[in-house]
Amino acid sequence: MTMKWWNDLWLNESFANMMEYVAIDALHPDWNIWLDHAAGEVISALRRDSLDGVQAIQTDVHHPDQISSIFDPSIVYAKGGRLLRMLQAYMGDDDFRTGLTSYFTKHAYTNTSADDLWNALSASSGKDISGFMHAWITQPGFPVVHVRKSGDMLTLTQEQFFIGEHANTARKWPIPLHGNSKNIPELLETTDTQFSYSDNEVFQINQGGTAHFITHYDKATQAEILEILPSLPAIDRLHFLHEQTLLAQAGIIHSAELIPILERYKDETEETVWSVMSLTINELKRFVETDESAEKNLRRFVGDLSLAQYTRLGWSESKGEPENDTKLRSLIISLSLYAEIPDALEQAKKRYDSTPLSSLDPELRTAILANAVRQNAGPAVIDSLLEAYRQEQNSEVRDDITAALTATKDVDTIKRFSALIKDSSVVRPQDFLHWFVWLLRNRYGREYMWQWTRDEWQWLKKTFVGDSHYDMLPRYIASSLVTTTQLEEFISFFEPLKNDVALERTITVGETELRAKVALITRDGALVRKRLVEL
Repeated sequence: MTMKWWNDLWLNESFANMMEYVAIDALHPDWNIWLDHAAGEVISALRRDSLDGVQAIQTDVHHPDQISSIFDPSIVYAKGGRLLRMLQAYMGDDDFRTGLTSYFTKHAYTNTSADDLWNALSASSGKDISGFMHAWITQPGFPVVHVRKSGDMLTLTQEQFFIGEHANTARKWPIPLHGNSKNIPELLETTDTQFSYSDNEVFQINQGGTAHFITHYDKATQAEILEILPSLPAIDRLHFLHEQTLLAQAGIIHSAELIPILERYKDETEETVWSVMSLTINELKRFVETDESAEKNLRRFVGDLSLAQYTRLGWSESKGEPENDTKLRSLIISLSLYAEIPDALEQAKKRYDSTPLSSLDPELRTAILANAVRQNAGPAVIDSLLEAYRQEQNSEVRDDITAALTATKDVDTIKRFSALIKDSSVVRPQDFLHWFVWLLRNRYGREYMWQWTRDEWQWLKKTFVGDSHYDMLPRYIASSLVTTTQLEEFISFFEPLKNDVALERTITVGETELRAKVALITRDGALVRKRLVEL
């Protein structure tokens, strides 16, 4: 079966996204696949869905050129899959499975709409699933639930969560709260609610992180959660930290507050949680790019944060070690190299100098190669890796070499690469985006690559128009720029291109994202740098 029309594209793609994880979890529950979902799909969905102008899951399509633009991976795939996961948790596994069986049986070899699915799930659960899901599917965005405690009374308030400029909305959602007490309502359907809470357990909602909202706890409740943080399940530790990064981007909390919160994660051993810690560190890097002293302090902070795990894991896999440690080692070594821990720099150089590329540990290959490029960007290293790239047939190895080469600090080398990425005999068209985005995000080459992008726009259009690469270019560009001048240039360059139906939405949302980023750096930069000095 498939959808009747493009507005229900999510019926295909969101289901496919969700079932990737459902199937693996059923076959190998020990893999904890929902942690990977939380660290990947959920983060992608929340970050994209927080911007004004982003599409709803169910989006009307009135022009053929709009079709490619609705394939937003963070919305129709990641958010759609997350909403179905939320619905599964709300209904229960048995009712959800029974409803799906009925839906697939009744509509086999036909075209369907969202209502067909809701009717089947309503019949199996005895709940009004259409009423429950309507707001989630037809409205863009998601809510933040503000938690305020006064004595034994708790007040919960919902409003739409935004990062950056936005129009005021009165949107509401029926929010499954998934609280840790029977005293907590099952749903928050109104703008606010108040109830008594005198349990001994620290108040928490959205346990397991299955519902598509974030929580802003007041200072007292946040402090209580931080005290019990090590005892929480890994997925809740992950969601809590990511929520803080989003709240900081929205200006609800200050970015400087992320520093002491990160310190609470110093003893973390779960790789997926560390991936969000690394993401949070990347958020802090924005504030120190132009301040050498502050950047040195951030490197030292990251070194202190990662040293215990670096010492525990080392560089070599232990016999019988869990897969989590194997994956975590790569991340910890990358952070230790950023922190310029002397032993990490020495070990990386030793391995690069003594080990053929084909024999490097695949988990550590990118970190070792990138360190060689950053520490010694001479022609010999660059030429050697470029030749290896030309000869290599394995796409994973080619991607690792690309990631390393594009980490160079040398602008002349970046200029050299900008010519190579137009040569399809060197960089295949399907690999172009990796090179382009990584070069554009490189702080040393950002200004040059942004000018290159504008100069080469007609080539980009001719080469990729009709491809999702072209539709997504404004999004990737906006995510890479950081200054007020670059914002003004982005607006000036892309405003005339809004007439292109395929680009209109990504340009508008990209501008919103870039405005928010520039405002955040301006608003929070000084205090973040001050806190780093005080560490």
